[in-house]
Amino acid sequence: MAKKKLRGFTLIELLVVIAIIAILIALLLPAVQQAREAARRTQCKNNLKQLGLALHNYHDVHGTFPPARVRTYGSGIQSWNTSNVAWGARILSQIDGAAIYNGINWNQAKGNSTASGHNANPSGAMRQRLAAFRCPSDSENGSGKSFDRPDGSGAVTGAAPNGNYGHTNYVANLGNYARLQPQNNNGRINRFDGMMSEVSKVQIRDVTDGTSNTLLLSEVRIGFPLRRSNAAESGPNTSLGRVFTCPTGGNREGSSFRQTGNSWFYGERPNSVVFTTHVGPNSILYDCSSNTDRAMFAARSAHVGGVQCTLADGSVRFASENIDLGVWKRLGSRHDGQTVGEW
Repeated sequence: MAKKKLRGFTLIELLVVIAIIAILIALLLPAVQQAREAARRTQCKNNLKQLGLALHNYHDVHGTFPPARVRTYGSGIQSWNTSNVAWGARILSQIDGAAIYNGINWNQAKGNSTASGHNANPSGAMRQRLAAFRCPSDSENGSGKSFDRPDGSGAVTGAAPNGNYGHTNYVANLGNYARLQPQNNNGRINRFDGMMSEVSKVQIRDVTDGTSNTLLLSEVRIGFPLRRSNAAESGPNTSLGRVFTCPTGGNREGSSFRQTGNSWFYGERPNSVVFTTHVGPNSILYDCSSNTDRAMFAARSAHVGGVQCTLADGSVRFASENIDLGVWKRLGSRHDGQTVGEW
């Protein structure tokens, strides 16, 4: 009786099957990545929505939106209550963070060393990594991240996040005037036209352009590099007409001292608490700041094509990085009297 011949796969057939599987994986992987990013973007949008609601709840309790930070000059008061505690810390009770809020020693001395009490804050609030302030699309690591320079001159590694702080992707709208302090050394009144600034107390009634036409919050990239120079100020004496530019010198992009989004708790460095609409989303212009006042930082995100932002009415919208700059500036001002239209 003849034996039945058993037939297996030939090498060529096996290679064809492997090639087909590889092609299918290659086709499927981008779809999986897109689905994951869509989920992360949805979570980021939800964070911005919840922060917007928390800010409105804060307004209901206190009668104003919180200041971007509180800072006292020349009085000798050095407690957390007056020295650069940021808006994020002040809304903890409105985002299920009452336990952290109640544990804050509001009379703790400010500073950057254990000797002055900064890192010895017994509540540990400033070290808390809170998901409410983090966009899952913006990954974080201890060595800093590489970013393409806005001017197209190559990549640069941003600063590593400071481990003594909980970081944030969400910052408040300073508006079109890139200064935080209430007045400058010449005594000129700060032309702050956004929603939060130093010691600001903006009320709903102050948003005369309408809450659906005014930005409240947007995104930044943690560790985004910046020029370590003050934004230079020039131009006519009006809030929308003034020109702020980042000087070409002082390029310290990798500085670990002034990371963007460094802390939701501590607002000494403006790039932890605010963005400006003087430049557009994901701007090709540099961010810059050297002191605690002059702030020119674009809204930036890890999402393709633009940034998500919370409006003063609590709604969340996506702003294209190609949005007309004039429209973006009008969205940044709460009271310029100009209509926004479609965007």
